[in-house]
Amino acid sequence: MIKSLISLRGIFILFIFFHHCLNLYVGGGTMAVTFFFVLGGFAITIGYKDKVTREDFSYKQYIARRCIKFYPLHWLCISAVMPFALLSLDLMDVPKLFLNSALLHTWIPIKSVYFSFNAVSWYLADTLFFAIVFPFIFKWISKVSSKEKLAIATVLAVIYVIVALLIPVEKYHAVLYISPYMRLMDFVLGIYLAFGYLKLKEIQAAKWNVIAFQIAILALIVLLVIESCLLSENVRLFAPVYWIPVALLILIASLSEQTWGGQILENKWLQRLGELSFPIFMTHQIILRYTTAVFNKILHIENDIIYVVFTLTLTMVLSIVVDKYILKPITQWLIKRIQPSMTARS
Repeated sequence: MIKSLISLRGIFILFIFFHHCLNLYVGGGTMAVTFFFVLGGFAITIGYKDKVTREDFSYKQYIARRCIKFYPLHWLCISAVMPFALLSLDLMDVPKLFLNSALLHTWIPIKSVYFSFNAVSWYLADTLFFAIVFPFIFKWISKVSSKEKLAIATVLAVIYVIVALLIPVEKYHAVLYISPYMRLMDFVLGIYLAFGYLKLKEIQAAKWNVIAFQIAILALIVLLVIESCLLSENVRLFAPVYWIPVALLILIASLSEQTWGGQILENKWLQRLGELSFPIFMTHQIILRYTTAVFNKILHIENDIIYVVFTLTLTMVLSIVVDKYILKPITQWLIKRIQPSMTARS
């Protein structure tokens, strides 16, 4: 992935962490999830644009690669959260466990289902669906004219507006925020963005102004933070309110790669944080549940600063351990066992 985007992943995963940690950043989760969905469409298009159109493209291998990336850590997280689930276990949890384990739970518009066990796994379920349909969507969009691309985008926007106006208020969260068929619009925006980036990057790097890029990147991040604070309660605008600034941020950050050197997104700590964003995302809410129980019921510590610093540090350390000693070895083993010809790169 483009280095500047890896750093942005590091920044936005912190937004999600602080959204869940004592609800310190109420709108951070909603905004950051939109960023990651759009980035997902952008990144997979850049990575697979030449592969999916080749005659020797193996859809089976492509899907196997996605499953190897997603399921092991997902199942590990379900195991980690089981002690909490067992405290209130009932028969209805059996189908929930099946749906969650298979990453099918976001197709059921019931909060207790799509937020079951490791609640953040709803994002993974949607992302897996996007990966499954990506080759077909990409081939379709890449073949149509510019006018037809605009028409497709317009139709999707109209559909969002119609759905947002017609569904009852109690379904806003399940449909507009969670459902894979609605969040697919974020992903498709990322695909469109990749097409635009590929055209713009052909312009000579010398024409880009480094300082202007840095100012624009900082300004867009600040704008997104302000928007997320002001509009966190507007449930009809879960995603659209962030589409334009998120798209501009990803585009400008990607183009800034051509002027790499001495930039804010070149920071090695942000790079490392971005590389760990997947295990951080999947494990942080589970860690929060355990640390909350320890602080409240065992240590009886009510100091929020100590709690936040301890939990954030523990999340980082455990994410490094999980990534290095669990996730990577399991992924490499599965790749060699299931598809020896595949490389370990995702």
